[in-house]
Amino acid sequence: MRLTPPPSRITRRLWVGGALDVADVALLHAGGVTHVLNVSRVPDDRTVLASLRSAWAPTDDDMEFKDPTWFRRGVLVARAVWTDPANALYVHCTEGIHRGPLMAYA
Repeated sequence: MRLTPPPSRITRRLWVGGALDVADVALLHAGGVTHVLNVSRVPDDRTVLASLRSAWAPTDDDMEFKDPTWFRRGVLVARAVWTDPANALYVHCTEGIHRGPLMAYA
């Protein structure tokens, strides 16, 4: 049974959700996702993400104020990804309900 929300398409080039498994990666590929931004404290499993480019901007899941420098890191990743109109970005945290959506909104 799945404990986290599945990846969700927000726009043509932006997806958000929780930690990835092999089935999620297949869904992201089908949706055109080329890059992943992980904002959880746990690094992604490189074997699962072998076919996607990834970046890591970790922060605690503490429901506390997030420093603007953390948002800036994510925004810079997104801007770099989106310089190529063929690229799409998946932003995720562990559960897909707080940090990932927060960064995707930025």
